[in-house]
Amino acid sequence: MTECPSCGRFVGPMGACPHCGAKIQRRMSLRATKIVAIILALGGLLALWMAATHAEPPTLSIAEITSTMNWAYVRVQGTVTRYPDYDTETDSLKFWIWDGSGDLLVTAYRSEAQSLRESGLIPAIGDQVTVEGTLRVKEDFAYLTINAPQRVHLQRTSHVEVSIGQLGLEHLYDKVTVRGMVREVRQPYTGLTLLEVRDDSGAVDVTIPDDLVVLTGEPPEVRPGDYIQVQGAVSLYEDAIQLVPDKAESLVLLNEAVPIAQTRTIGSINAGDVGQMVGIEGRIAEVRPFSAGVKYTVEDGSGQITVLLWQDVDRAVAGREALIVGSEIAVQGLVSEYQGELEIIPELPLDVQIVRARELTYTPMDIGAITPEDVGARVSIQGQVTQVTPFSAGVKYTVRDETGEIILLLWEDVAQSVARREDLVVGTEVAARGKVSEYHGELEVIPAAGADVTVLAVPTATPTPSPMPTPSPQPTATPMPSPTPTPLSTPTPAVEVTAIGEIGPDKVGQRLIIEGEITQAASFSQGVKFTVSDGTGQIVLLLWQDVYLDFPDRADLRVGTRVRACGTVDEYEGELEIIPATPAEVIVLSAAPAPTVSITSIGQISAADVGQQRAVEGTVVAATSFSAGMKFTLDDGTGQITLLLWSNVYETVPDRERLVEGARVRVSGEIDEYRGEMEIIPALGIDVVVLP
Repeated sequence: MTECPSCGRFVGPMGACPHCGAKIQRRMSLRATKIVAIILALGGLLALWMAATHAEPPTLSIAEITSTMNWAYVRVQGTVTRYPDYDTETDSLKFWIWDGSGDLLVTAYRSEAQSLRESGLIPAIGDQVTVEGTLRVKEDFAYLTINAPQRVHLQRTSHVEVSIGQLGLEHLYDKVTVRGMVREVRQPYTGLTLLEVRDDSGAVDVTIPDDLVVLTGEPPEVRPGDYIQVQGAVSLYEDAIQLVPDKAESLVLLNEAVPIAQTRTIGSINAGDVGQMVGIEGRIAEVRPFSAGVKYTVEDGSGQITVLLWQDVDRAVAGREALIVGSEIAVQGLVSEYQGELEIIPELPLDVQIVRARELTYTPMDIGAITPEDVGARVSIQGQVTQVTPFSAGVKYTVRDETGEIILLLWEDVAQSVARREDLVVGTEVAARGKVSEYHGELEVIPAAGADVTVLAVPTATPTPSPMPTPSPQPTATPMPSPTPTPLSTPTPAVEVTAIGEIGPDKVGQRLIIEGEITQAASFSQGVKFTVSDGTGQIVLLLWQDVYLDFPDRADLRVGTRVRACGTVDEYEGELEIIPATPAEVIVLSAAPAPTVSITSIGQISAADVGQQRAVEGTVVAATSFSAGMKFTLDDGTGQITLLLWSNVYETVPDRERLVEGARVRVSGEIDEYRGEMEIIPALGIDVVVLP
């Protein structure tokens, strides 16, 4: 409007008439309209931003996630069930949570993963977490990606102190604190370390994955015998309870001891204690060596029991030379039963402690004064090494003084612990103490420990240790006589064969030839024993491990095979043996046909089969070494069983390099049970066949 509605005069853009003063009413301008529109738009955007930043995403249970939620931004709450997996190459973090309805994989990448690490928001098993992120659903698999690390809420749960024996499925993912002794350290595969920890109520595996080390640092180094405290969460592997530390600092070495066995009187131990860990103290009443170790009868006034030490444990006991009749010892081990007799079997050398050693006295003697009448006596000698002869189980040193010479026999474990062992060369002056023994008419002094051998002076003409002489072509586990036996070549009618029934103790030390059929075969720690019968009697054909391994057709040495053997007659614990010195002294006259075996499903094998011979076929799904051999887990689809191969048996398995995870094998052996786990134990290497 350009004219005044009151006076009718021209007013132009004025808001009031300059002539009469009347107010001029005008319509809203376009500019004002634009300003209002902009204000309204900004207000709307602000409202949307406020709604977006203050609105909570929907909280879902894992079971509610469906394929229609792909790319949805949601919140999920749950318990961490696996230790986080951190990939240093891609800088990514993954962990699993469980909310009672299902499991969900949670991931974070690059800057988000770094932010979680820097802010201390890396969860551990058993922690409660609330995470927000974008869902990705692919077919039947879903995972959540964290977009905003600051929206991750972590609740650390407190630890409850428990004894190991209390741990069960009801504690799954609970946070606990346990204390105990480390019994074994092993690595089943690269990336995982397992510590077997025991207290007086039971044992559990503590698992240390490499991701724990990457994320939290190196835990303290531990060895068997160390006492530790572990704070962590209870997890499950297959059917076995395990404990996973929260972080490296959650594993602590303790200065005080943690009891791992209840001390009992021997008389109170009964068949109901089989499989339990017990401790006893008592006096050694009898010592009975056998092929795989030593049995000690221990008594405490309330009764007596057998303490069985396998060879590797027995030889490593601190102060082993005091394990003699009359010494008092403290022992802890698992109660077992064999042929109706209760035994205590220590797992480690440190489970045997000398409480009060029977005083050992060593009589100083000139070497020439030692006679067969001194066998069993403890003597000390001094002289010069004139010959060094390694053999399969140790080293023989010929020591001479002005009166004569004698064999100083060092078993390998003893030889390894001798101070200045590298100086034990020809010409060295040495002092030694040990027990007098006799083998094949040859006297020996056998020290019990490396400390019993002292290097007095080394030859001045040898500034550096002399190389060890080439091993004798007739290595044996005990010294052989110096005369070299004449190997038996091929059978001829002129061979003089001795009837086994005519061989008696008077033949000990003589070299004889026998023929007969193998009726039994069994491995022991140093070789293989075959029982040979010819109708007039039977005798043990003993092949030391090196002889057996070099035998070209050892697969034919089985029950039913007829053999001819030449060897030296010996007697061990009242049993006569004939011992060939070389593989050439054993000839297979007629090999028994390979036995046909009936395969038993692993799932059918139970404790009722213990002591029985069975044959199984299965796939190797795990392989673990231990101090005395190898353990393989076999699976045939119906169940699993442990294939236990003692070291000497494992060495003789044909194609053993193929005995790895994924291999399919056929095994014949005796069924046994250890800690509730069924085992099959072959007697010979040929009882294990790696299938094509």
